[in-house]
Amino acid sequence: MSLAKKVIMIGLDGAIYDFVEKFSSEGKLPNLTKLVKNGAFGRLLPVPPCDTPTNWTSLSTGAWTGTHGITGFNVHLPGEPLDKVHSSCDSRLCMAEHVWDVAERVGKKSIILNWPVSWPPTIKKGIVIAGTGPADPLWRLDYASTYATDALKGENQVVFVETGDWKNAPKSHSPPLEATIPIITADKIVRWTESGLEVEEIPSKERGKKSPIYKILVVDSKGKGYDTVIISKERNASKSMAVLKPGEWSDWINDAFSIRVPLVYHGAEVTLTKATKTEPEYRGVFRFKLVEFSPNAKKFILYRTDIFTAKGWAYPEEVAKELEQNVGLYTDSLEIVPRIAIDRDLWQIWHEQVRFQVDWLVRAAEFLTKRYDWDLLFVQIHVQDTINHELLYKIFEGSPTYNKKEADEGWKDFEKSYKNVDELVGRIVEKCADDETLVVVVSDHGALPALKRAWPGVALIREGLLAYKEDPKTGKTVIDWSKTKAMPWLMNVWINLKGRDPHGIVDPEDYDEVVSQAIKAIYSMRDPETGDCPVALALRKEDAQILGLWGERVADIYYFFKPGYTEGDLHRHKILNRPLSEILDMKDVGETKMKYQHVHYLPTAKLGICSDSGIFVMSGPGVKKGYHMQRLVWTVDVTPTICYLLGIPAPAQAEGKVIRNACEK
Repeated sequence: MSLAKKVIMIGLDGAIYDFVEKFSSEGKLPNLTKLVKNGAFGRLLPVPPCDTPTNWTSLSTGAWTGTHGITGFNVHLPGEPLDKVHSSCDSRLCMAEHVWDVAERVGKKSIILNWPVSWPPTIKKGIVIAGTGPADPLWRLDYASTYATDALKGENQVVFVETGDWKNAPKSHSPPLEATIPIITADKIVRWTESGLEVEEIPSKERGKKSPIYKILVVDSKGKGYDTVIISKERNASKSMAVLKPGEWSDWINDAFSIRVPLVYHGAEVTLTKATKTEPEYRGVFRFKLVEFSPNAKKFILYRTDIFTAKGWAYPEEVAKELEQNVGLYTDSLEIVPRIAIDRDLWQIWHEQVRFQVDWLVRAAEFLTKRYDWDLLFVQIHVQDTINHELLYKIFEGSPTYNKKEADEGWKDFEKSYKNVDELVGRIVEKCADDETLVVVVSDHGALPALKRAWPGVALIREGLLAYKEDPKTGKTVIDWSKTKAMPWLMNVWINLKGRDPHGIVDPEDYDEVVSQAIKAIYSMRDPETGDCPVALALRKEDAQILGLWGERVADIYYFFKPGYTEGDLHRHKILNRPLSEILDMKDVGETKMKYQHVHYLPTAKLGICSDSGIFVMSGPGVKKGYHMQRLVWTVDVTPTICYLLGIPAPAQAEGKVIRNACEK
């Protein structure tokens, strides 16, 4: 069997196995189809919890959850209060060696583009571009905003007035109009969670300095109504930063800001960063799109992308300058558009931003692989997970509000998204691979539509194991630790144990009994419409080892919902934002605002055409051709297989198997 000389591994976050099969059979994914024809293809099971940081870490380490310690979007560390967590998208929290670490140890070099839990870099001789997780605030000054004359909630109101103060203004057949807009809308906290993008307003006393203000001038250039928008930092058209017609995008705008918006990541603690007199300016890049502009200027919608930081995301640091000059600055997670854009049905913007991101990743991969020596290339993109959050519910025929017309439109959007990542795969293979390159395409998990809300906390409260109270000073709902024996997080429960947890009240000799009581309570939950228990499986930590869940970071109890149920509405920070009376009146099962989930289910969960399964595609030296695998593959199996075909040792903590049935003998 011939060995590969190089490896390219491309990650498609949230790509569903069943969708790839569907679009491939319809001839929509030519590049993936070509790889499958010349290689192996199979269903890839995520390790529990079936989420993003856990499985991208298992994909790069070959280790199960309990071994690498990335136990979800939030990691609880031993000895800390049970309600304290850390954002897991940080390589320093990972307890296992990555494939790029062992590759470097044997003299091979890696280029890592956007791979979750690879930042801060753990290698010294390779190249790392970002690599925390979707929508990380490390790389942004602000998230995207929309400006409109008919502003909806969450948008910036635009008011036009007549003006004659602009210098070098072009001729206008109608009185020129102007407006002002804040570029950074420093009034919100944005977080990407297991339930998608969430936005909260920041109390006014906690906000930083006022945003830089830009000027907008609109003119009627042809005598047929207002048709041109000029955006500038001052009332001088010759110094404009963008001149736009309806439907047009500006070039990337590079500007300096003396404010950084306070952002929170994955439910971890909020750090408010305020500008000071001695604080250096931040340089950021962004684009505008003039979405809509009526001739009478009554209808105006201007969209601004995220504002991305110009440095701090590259290792070595000088690579950022090289990319800026030859490719453009790093613009991560452009596919995560603000909620308001989806509410306005601006899916065209979403697809266009996906195209920007695909193009950047391809050109960055080509530039770096041609300029630097390399043996392994890793590239990850988050497109499918985002569209799953928004549209999976609509295309599922079992949804209570299913509408065929909406479903057909949703399928078109899904098709476009898969075509875009198929192009990413094809272009990277074309630009960077040769006959001696092993190409692997994977996703971290699939997705299922969510139909109802279920929260085990209700059952724990009913059994006297969980208690909340109202803080007399703030009036907010807080956990009553003096009465709480079992605290639920997301798909797990911690026992409030004496000697282990700071607020512990459960004696060690009572531990087993409390665990049994909590599991019994969870199984007592019922859906009032069907009489069914929404929980597929609940098991104690000792039994969860069969799913790779062990160690001090793993909770005392894990539970998995039946397909269609979710608790995305109600994990910790959301519960504590509710009035105490509302929590106490909650039922086991109710309505949900969540339309999609993956983390709450068993790896084998299916609902209609949707499943929690990811994809595994492998093509190149040592791989069977046209082999459709019937055996299940886990995310922990990918790195050991890559190492086997590359002829290098597996990472020290790798526990997965080599997928020998896909390899030539």
